[in-house]
Amino acid sequence: DNEGSMPHRRNDEATFNGASALLARLPETLRAVSEEPMLKRVARLAMAHIGDATRAEDLAFRMVDWHGYGELSVSVLERDLKGRGAEVPE
Repeated sequence: DNEGSMPHRRNDEATFNGASALLARLPETLRAVSEEPMLKRVARLAMAHIGDATRAEDLAFRMVDWHGYGELSVSVLERDLKGRGAEVPE
């Protein structure tokens, strides 16, 4: 019965599309955050660690975390951005 699996499949597609959109905006987001005052960046960091991630955010992280270590380095981010054809911020 395919009807039971359809909402799950649509949700997976929506999650993937959301994750892809997040990654496409990543260079712009990194630039914007780098220009924010230090206190605001610290607050963002705290919120990122105590808040719940959406399914799309979780998938975007896992798409970049190729080795599955649960952390991202600058070199991993650079490799991912270059692989997506994005400009790597200085």
